[in-house]
Parts: sequence; C-alpha cells; structure tokens
Amino acid sequence: AVIGGIGALVTGMIEAGKAIMDFAGNLVDASDAMGLTVEQLQGLHGAFLSGGASAEDVDKGISKLIQNMDTATNSVGPIRDAFDKLGVSFDTLSSGDPNAVILAIADGVKNAKDPTESYAAALELLGKAGKKMIGSMRDGGDSLQALADKIDKLSNKDAKKIADFGDKFDALKKKILVTEARAATPLFDNLNNSLDESQSKMSRFFAFLKAQSPGYLIGKYIKGFF
Repeated sequence: AVIGGIGALVTGMIEAGKAIMDFAGNLVDASDAMGLTVEQLQGLHGAFLSGGASAEDVDKGISKLIQNMDTATNSVGPIRDAFDKLGVSFDTLSSGDPNAVILAIADGVKNAKDPTESYAAALELLGKAGKKMIGSMRDGGDSLQALADKIDKLSNKDAKKIADFGDKFDALKKKILVTEARAATPLFDNLNNSLDESQSKMSRFFAFLKAQSPGYLIGKYIKGFF
C-alpha cells in the first residue's frame, strides 16, 4: 500500500509538472507568434476575461488584429478605414505592437461619437472574437491596462525557463520510447512468427506463450487475440 501510494504521488507530481510545462510552453509560443511578451499576453487574457472572453478568444482576436495591422500599414482600404474610425494612428499601427493597438482601439470605442460605427469597426479588426472582447474595451485603454496590470502573472524569464525544460523533457521521452521500442523488437518478432496462418488461433496463442519465459504473463492481456 505504501509503495502504491508513493507511485500514485509520483505519477501525480509528473502530471502536475507536465501541466505546468504545457502552460508555460503555450504562453511562450503564443506570445512569440504575436509579438507580445508573456506578461503582456497574460495581462490581456485576464483583462478580457472580465468581459466574458476566454484566453482562446483573446488569442484569436489578437491574431486577426495582427493580420489587419499588416494590411493597414501596407495599403489603404476598408481595414485602414476601420482603424481610422477608431482613431488609431498610423504611427501606432506601424509600431507593430499589438498591445498598444488594442489599447488605442479601446480608447476609440470609449470616445466614439457613433457607438454602432465603432462597434462595427472593432469587429472588423478583431474578427468574431471581438464580440466577446469589446465589453472590456468600453471604458478605454487606461482602464483595460489597469485590469491587465492587476493580473497575477508568470514572468517572461520564468516562463522561458519552464518552456525550455519542457522541450528537453519531451525530447527525453521520445528518446526513451525509441530505446524501449528497440528492446521490444525481438518480442514482436516472436509474436509475428507465432501468427503463422497455417495454425489455428488457439494453437498459435499457446505457441506464443510457450516461446516466452515462465514469468512473462503478457498472454492474459492480449484480449483481442481470439
């Protein structure tokens, strides 16, 4: 019972550690892809959560926004017009900083003379996810940033350390699996040989068991053999 308890504890610790590594790794990957820091992304996740948007909604909205920022800085058209309607300057757009652009959009939503027009422009820039994000923008960029600042965050440095360890851990797991697979090859070779179609299924099964050492009880786990 003690050994079983220790095993369960170790398994739980490994699972918890993997969850932490996945969390940090996903944050680092997403923030790198979006041109944000890990702390900025966590802050935005938390700030928009108050309005009902999930982290996934926020990631989708930011990804759509980044595409539109690129479009607006390289050409004129409906996307550039949407930024103009919200008062987002070209300098802010060309900075390539999604966090700054989001705060500027929030200011545009707050200060808009025509709320319907500003709502439509925000949805144009943020995509479908904007429907869940816009509620947190109504009080402007300063309010949104204040919400983001209050969020308890994993630091950029710590997230990178955990993510790096997670990558090494995954590589080690793959190496172990390859080693185990090579060691198990003779067993599967014997199993293949035992499946000679000239024998009945029953005789093939007992021939396989006979080929193993007395202590090897793999036979009882082969539920689909018959």
